[in-house]
Amino acid sequence: MDNNVLSAEDAANNDLRKAVLSGDTLTYRVKLQNQGFFESDVVHVYDTVPEGSTYVDGSMKIYRQKIDLLDSINEYADLEVMAEQTRNAAGSYETSTEAGYELSSPGADGSLQWVLPSLSLDYEYYVQYQVTVDDLPADEVSRLLTNTADWDFRCRNGDVSEDFPLPQIFRS
Repeated sequence: MDNNVLSAEDAANNDLRKAVLSGDTLTYRVKLQNQGFFESDVVHVYDTVPEGSTYVDGSMKIYRQKIDLLDSINEYADLEVMAEQTRNAAGSYETSTEAGYELSSPGADGSLQWVLPSLSLDYEYYVQYQVTVDDLPADEVSRLLTNTADWDFRCRNGDVSEDFPLPQIFRS
């Protein structure tokens, strides 16, 4: 079963949506690719656990993949894990990251944050997490969950992002 979340464009075009049922596990994955002229510096990606769902402990990750224009068929092949949460022997979660990458588990308000030290021109980056759909009231058969991912960054020369062609963010 494919649990990819529809993009805002899909929703605006009234494309067919899959019902979200109580207990379903959904994966939210945001793809970032810098299509500007300069490498960015310190990218922050923000999201909030959608109302009506519960964050799956240990599910936050950051991946990257070298862009290969000749091999676009196998989209998620050769993903390199840059940061992830893993369960230790005591049963709690630890974050392991490459230099400069950070993960922030949900706060009381359900906020999530990923930090990438840069967004180079020759990689695609993916940030992801999972949720389970909360129990539905007896009169509700399915639920629409809204994703609110956002991001900001700075260019290598320190200028604010509005001054340069921006990286583009894709939701898949």
